[in-house]
Amino acid sequence: MKFFKKVFVPLLAAALFCATVLPSVSNAEQATKPEEKLVQTEVIQTDHGEATVTTNFKDDDHRLTTVVENGKTTKIEYFPQDQKLLIDGVKQDELMVKEINADFTLNDVPSGGTFAGKFDYSYNWVNVGISIGAGVISTITKVPVSSILALISISAGMNTVAYFTVYQYSYPRTCGVIPYAHHVIFYESASRTKVTGVFDTGKFFSSQPSPIGCTP
Repeated sequence: MKFFKKVFVPLLAAALFCATVLPSVSNAEQATKPEEKLVQTEVIQTDHGEATVTTNFKDDDHRLTTVVENGKTTKIEYFPQDQKLLIDGVKQDELMVKEINADFTLNDVPSGGTFAGKFDYSYNWVNVGISIGAGVISTITKVPVSSILALISISAGMNTVAYFTVYQYSYPRTCGVIPYAHHVIFYESASRTKVTGVFDTGKFFSSQPSPIGCTP
């Protein structure tokens, strides 16, 4: 089964799109089946039409996302270990990443967590379009697709490069796997001086826990 989210995308000048609501899973069902969160689906609306984005995080070392738009299915694959991005099996050189290990303070680390790395990304999504671009960035960061779409559409008419930084934190092993969390900051330009959005993902497992119903 897939875990469906409610999504809301505001009306923006650069790209016209509106809110779409999906059937939500009841709180009781979420409590008994937390593993469903490993497969997430969002339906978004852009000026090119409706797109359905489904991401499978069951194997966090090989994240899979499909974007279905105007009858066409696009497959996104992301491998965090070597920062490799594939779209329909083709390696994407538009994704640039730089690991920075010295730029943090102990005050920045969430309670109980350990700093695991800082990564500066830039991604030019002009050749794949805004829906697939948002799907790519969401797969990397684990920030919801609708939130990504709202951010990058603001500057879509002038700039198709998304600049974002991921701070990664790890936590003590539980249920046989290591929980992680991301603190993600989006910037207006390559200088990374003006912040356009900040998101915290909450804890997630690096792979499927045992038992499956275990939560971070």
